[in-house]
Parts: sequence; structure tokens; C-alpha cells
Amino acid sequence: MKAYIKALTSRSDGLGNDRRKKALCQYITGWVNYFKLADMHELLLRIDKWYRRRIRMVIWKQWKRIRTKWANLVKLGVKNSKAGG
Repeated sequence: MKAYIKALTSRSDGLGNDRRKKALCQYITGWVNYFKLADMHELLLRIDKWYRRRIRMVIWKQWKRIRTKWANLVKLGVKNSKAGG
């Protein structure tokens, strides 16, 4: 599972965010439904943390310039002083 998600969240694969989101949603939904009877709550929590970090990595890579990073962080509600401005 992690290898496939790692491939989908590659920083240089050229997928757009919409296609990546759709592919990840479809894969994760199928995986969870296949194993829904198993006791995997802890595993899902660990994978969720790792998965969110991968998504942040992809987004941070897309914001190439420092000015873009600052502007997008401010848009997301981070204070100017914490965003680096």
C-alpha cells in the first residue's frame, strides 16, 4: 500500500492535483473496504499521518518560490510573522 501511495504522491510525476486526488481517493477507499473487517485502527492512524505528510510535501514542492510559499500560507490563515513575512 505504502509503495503505491508513494508512487502516486511523487513530486515529479506531473500529475495534476485533481487527478492525484481522484486516484488516491479511489485506491484508499478500495483498500479500506477490502480490509474493513480486520482490526486495523492503529495501522490506519499511522498511514494517515504518513499520507498527510506526503501530501504536504507535494504541495510544498509546487510552491517553488519563497514569495509563493508566503502568499499561500497567508491565504491559508497563517499570520504574517509566522509565514516569514
